[in-house]
Amino acid sequence: MRNALVVLLLMCSALFTGCMKRVRLTVNNPTPVDLTVDVTKLDDHQMPVGDIPVGPVTKSSTKTVPEFKVNKDGGYTVTANLNSGPQEFQQSNSVIGQSDPVVATVNLAVNGNSIPADGSELKKLFDKMGDDKGFAPRSIGDALNTVLGSLIVYQPPVPPKTEPTILLRLTPQEFSSVMSLNNFSYMQPDDSTDSKVTSNTTTDLASSVPVYGSLAANFAAGTMYEVHAELKGYGWVGKQEEPTWDLSAAIDKLTDNQKKSMCMAMKEPNAILMYIDQVYALELAQFNVQEMKTLKAGAKASGLSVISGDVAYDFSDSATKNFSVENIALNFSGVTPPSSAVPCDAWAHSQSAHIHIESQYPKPPASAKRLTLPASIIDGLKNAAK
Repeated sequence: MRNALVVLLLMCSALFTGCMKRVRLTVNNPTPVDLTVDVTKLDDHQMPVGDIPVGPVTKSSTKTVPEFKVNKDGGYTVTANLNSGPQEFQQSNSVIGQSDPVVATVNLAVNGNSIPADGSELKKLFDKMGDDKGFAPRSIGDALNTVLGSLIVYQPPVPPKTEPTILLRLTPQEFSSVMSLNNFSYMQPDDSTDSKVTSNTTTDLASSVPVYGSLAANFAAGTMYEVHAELKGYGWVGKQEEPTWDLSAAIDKLTDNQKKSMCMAMKEPNAILMYIDQVYALELAQFNVQEMKTLKAGAKASGLSVISGDVAYDFSDSATKNFSVENIALNFSGVTPPSSAVPCDAWAHSQSAHIHIESQYPKPPASAKRLTLPASIIDGLKNAAK
C-alpha cells in the first residue's frame, strides 16, 4: 500500500512538473529615470494568478528577477511605474512553445518624454540680455522723468551694512533735462524660446530675472509649465542731450549749495559721483504659459506625458495663460565725471569761511569711467522720487 502511494505521488509530481515552466527573467532599464517593477504570473487563459514584486530598477541598469514558475501555456506581465506612482510601461509575454527554462530579457521604456525641467532654454534666452536684467521693472516714462539724466553720489556698503546709501541726488529736471518719450527708441533684438519649468525651477529663475519673477506668483506649487517666451526691443539706450550740453559745464553751473552738498557727499568713504546717462530698456516681454497636470499613482502615462525626475505630468485639460510686460526699464548705468569736472578741493578752499572740507575724500578718476548701478540704488532712487 505504501509503495503504491509513493508511486502515485511521483506520478503527480511528474505530471505537475510537466505542466509548469521555469522563467529566468532579467529586467533592463535603459531609460533616464528610475522605475519600480512588478511581475505578474499569468495562467493558461492569460489571467493573473500571482505577483512577484521586483522593486526599484535604477536608470541605465539591469536587475535579475528571482526564478519563478508559470503554467506551460501561461505567461507573465512586466509592469514599471515611476516612483511617484504613474504607470509608464506594461508588457505581457507568453511562454507557449518555449523550452524549459525560459530565459528572457525585458527592456523597459517610458511613454512620456523625460526632460530636465530646469528652465535651461529660458535661462539661455535671458542670458542674451547680459548681466543687465536684474532690477524690478519700472515704466520707461517713470525712468525718463526720475532717473535718466540724474546726478547722484552714492556710497557702497561698508560692513556690517549690506545696502549702498544715496548721499546726493539731483533729478533730471534739476541737473540736465527730461528726455521725451517721443525721442526714445528701443533697440532691435527680438528673440523667443520654448522651455519647460517646474514651480520650484521658476522660483529660482525669478530670483535672478525679476521681469520673469513678476509672473512667479501665478505658478502653482507642485506642477510643471511649458513656457513660450518672447523678448522684443531690449538693450542699452543712451540719453539724448542738446548738442551744446556738456557734463563738466553742467556741474560747473550747479548752485553753491548744490556744489557744497556734492563735495560733502564725496567726502564720505568710497563715495561715487555718477551721471546716469543710459537705461537698459525692454519694449516687450511676453509669456504664454500652459499648465501641466501631475499624473497620480495608478494613472497611465501617454506619449504626450512629460517626466521630470520621478514625476509625470500631462497636458490633458491643461489651461493656457498669457502674461506680458512692456515699455519697462530694467537697469541704469552712468559715467563718473573726470576729476577736471569736479574741483571740490579748489571750491572747498574758496568757501572755507562757510564750510570745512578736508582734501581727503576719494578723487574722481582722471577720465570718465562707466559703471552699472547696484539694484538697491535703483530702488532708493525710486523711493526718493515718491
